[in-house]
Amino acid sequence: MILLITSLFIFLFVYLFSRHAVNDKPNMLAGYRSKRSMQSEAHWNFAQSYANRLMLRITLVLIIIGVLLSIIEILYGHHLWTDFGGIALLLLGIVYLVIKTEHALKYFQL
Repeated sequence: MILLITSLFIFLFVYLFSRHAVNDKPNMLAGYRSKRSMQSEAHWNFAQSYANRLMLRITLVLIIIGVLLSIIEILYGHHLWTDFGGIALLLLGIVYLVIKTEHALKYFQL
């Protein structure tokens, strides 16, 4: 259940707020921030667009997995492994996001 709730929150946040909260210029408050993404405004804009699209895809997959885990919890009762599994999947999603975005930024051409 924790995976489903967290994934839904992240999806809604990214979908509704990130497009308006992130400026066109690099900043230290909002957006995908790394050394590569803050090199220039073009890198910043590319990183924001790429990371947002990827995060939406990742959270959609996590929502589907969260629904399946929630069904398992309803049918068989709550087990600690579903919580730990959900947290592990969230962390893997974040790691995947960073690796893919940094890889895309590495080959980004102006």
